[in-house]
Amino acid sequence: MLAAGLLGLVALYAMTTMQEAGVAAAAHVQRFLADHRNSKRVRVVGLGSSLLWAATPPGRYLDLPDIDWIRITKRGGSIGHLHAVMDMLDHQPPEIVVIDTNLLLPFSPDMFEEEMRYAFTHLAGAAAAPLMVRMGLPNPVARPPSDQETSFPCEVMPPAVIHKQRALLAQQSAAGNVAAMDTALINSLLRLSQRGVHIVILELSRSREFEQALAAAKQPWLQSLKAALPAGPTIRYLTSPVFEDPGLYCDGRHMNAAGARRFASWWTEQLQHMAQGR
Repeated sequence: MLAAGLLGLVALYAMTTMQEAGVAAAAHVQRFLADHRNSKRVRVVGLGSSLLWAATPPGRYLDLPDIDWIRITKRGGSIGHLHAVMDMLDHQPPEIVVIDTNLLLPFSPDMFEEEMRYAFTHLAGAAAAPLMVRMGLPNPVARPPSDQETSFPCEVMPPAVIHKQRALLAQQSAAGNVAAMDTALINSLLRLSQRGVHIVILELSRSREFEQALAAAKQPWLQSLKAALPAGPTIRYLTSPVFEDPGLYCDGRHMNAAGARRFASWWTEQLQHMAQGR
């Protein structure tokens, strides 16, 4: 009974935390759009998973000609709490929306477990925070209001752990865990495109080894996505380069600082093409 009660508390805390994060993210993007409302520059809002977070560290892409760029990300796949941002964009759209393909996955039990683990860690930190502050130690739950201001915590993993994670992800993909897609989100993107908002569907590549392990399940899913959300005058698909050097990734999936610098040259060019092609 105690364990069940604790689990229920963590689940409630996780849902509350996600809701608050969504409200904060929507407000952050809304301020950005309002601040640049009268600008002649093209406003680009990027929504993504931790792959986009790692690839586009804070401070980059802020001085590009003709472009005002902001990106909001979350851990794991599915749109999750960023649905609040999509709801806001429906009423106050930018010129361009970039969305990471990982967000088009439906919410799954695995993703909820990840949110639960994060919530449990945060809940434990919140409980310890008053004592740590009194001891003069950093507050474990104090953090900037947006991932715009924080770098992705790129944890370097040994090859054996990366191999194990790659095999597990490939097994899950082969079992059909990524066969579905978020139809509600797809419909929201279609509505925006019909109103003239340019939608860019961005597939962020992992390392060569991860891409090869996932190819069998990934390609049919992408074809289904393109059928549901067909490319056209206001919908475009992009795939980022697959870097051959495994040293550009901290865990085989997320780019480290060197990988983000390599990505920046390609992504800067793509952003400029977006602004010119509207």
